[in-house]
Amino acid sequence: MADRSRFESEALVWMDAVYRAAFALCGDAGLADDLLQATYLKAWEQFSRFQAGSNARAWLLRIMANAWIDLLRKRRPAAADPGKLDLRAAREPAADPPPRGDAEAYVEGLSDDRLAAAIRDLPLEYRLAMFLVDVEGLTHAEAAEAMGVAVGTAKSRASRARQMIRERLSGPGDGPGGKQG
Repeated sequence: MADRSRFESEALVWMDAVYRAAFALCGDAGLADDLLQATYLKAWEQFSRFQAGSNARAWLLRIMANAWIDLLRKRRPAAADPGKLDLRAAREPAADPPPRGDAEAYVEGLSDDRLAAAIRDLPLEYRLAMFLVDVEGLTHAEAAEAMGVAVGTAKSRASRARQMIRERLSGPGDGPGGKQG
């Protein structure tokens, strides 16, 4: 019973953050719910190995990222690198808004549809790094722990994601005197 209480106090408090990250990865409410459930099931199974006092949010986000990669591998077994997959092909459109709408509202509520599309089109590893750092407010060290990479890699990916979005949004015809498409 003590494990359940500890799990609730250390892991369940991060459920909304894990859901937002899941939604940012897959862009679909149904898949995000499935990913959230898979994450917490795996976390409960592994909770006896979780070190009390360590970063539960980063631990959960790492489990979630691994669960997403596993899901992509199952859906596309021939692909060598799940981070390079077209994520739009791995999901189906959502029929209902997500129960935790703040993640969807973040992407859909952006004033510029091109910005939302640019975020969605980022490769998985860049999108996750940018989301963890810029939206969830994790430090680069926490994001690195969640992604299972070096701190410099997390910092580089978040920076590169921002750069890719800037480049996409400032493409030909977007400047003064250019055509708006």
